[in-house]
Amino acid sequence: MRIKRNYMIFGLFLWIAAWIGNVYYFKVLKEPFFLKHYYEVREGMQTISLYYIDMANREDKITSIYFPEIDYKPVILNKTISIHSGNYDLKSIELNLLQGDDKEILDKIKNTLVTKIEVEYKNGEKRVIDIGRIYIYTENKINSDILSFRSISSISGGRTIATFRANDNLKIKKLNYEFMDMDGLLGLKVNGKVVNGDEPSTIIAKDEELTVEANFEFNKESSMKYNVYNFFVNVEFETLDGKMGVNSFAVNNQFIGKDIFNALKYSKSGVNK
Repeated sequence: MRIKRNYMIFGLFLWIAAWIGNVYYFKVLKEPFFLKHYYEVREGMQTISLYYIDMANREDKITSIYFPEIDYKPVILNKTISIHSGNYDLKSIELNLLQGDDKEILDKIKNTLVTKIEVEYKNGEKRVIDIGRIYIYTENKINSDILSFRSISSISGGRTIATFRANDNLKIKKLNYEFMDMDGLLGLKVNGKVVNGDEPSTIIAKDEELTVEANFEFNKESSMKYNVYNFFVNVEFETLDGKMGVNSFAVNNQFIGKDIFNALKYSKSGVNK
């Protein structure tokens, strides 16, 4: 009986410690906490959304977002609450990168990299924040005449499956994406074979289908799972007579309610990179 009583006391202690931890993070969240974003924005995409954690029911006081590295201020279209979880809300702010067909603005921001944003609040305060890596208007080299896109499906758990159809006999040379330097980010398969960006050397006959699977394979203890991802996987190929080409598909992850507290916890430890 005494042993069981000690276990009960220990369990109660752990519960109280966890509760205090929740209250602590709630109290110290004095301003919106922006998640890290890893985006590839291609030509033709006019808007992007940035995500941040704020206290529940707090008035949103953000008035503008500025990209200091490229001297550009996109227009805020709207702000919404994506997820409500206890003391916190996950909010998103939608930015219009390009209004209409403004060639001057397009030339200014094309092929640029944004790693910081300057956030301005209603009281006039400004704060510069590390936002991750956002590649704006990268070149789109799609060749759909030889390898046609057929379909795409996203499955819970961060898995995306894309299918293509070969209009000629061809060889899949390699798969790549903008963030290949982030170890342990994405697992890749070609027709069920694990390739992870290495040359798959897969031969596809004319009129056959090609299936490419991308899966976010975050380590259980990795803070990478608490970032926001939206980019493209490129499928590079070569016909048997030597003609090169590429097609691609988009991948993104899903941020869920229980991730909010963990993202804040990792940010306090300084490992949310």
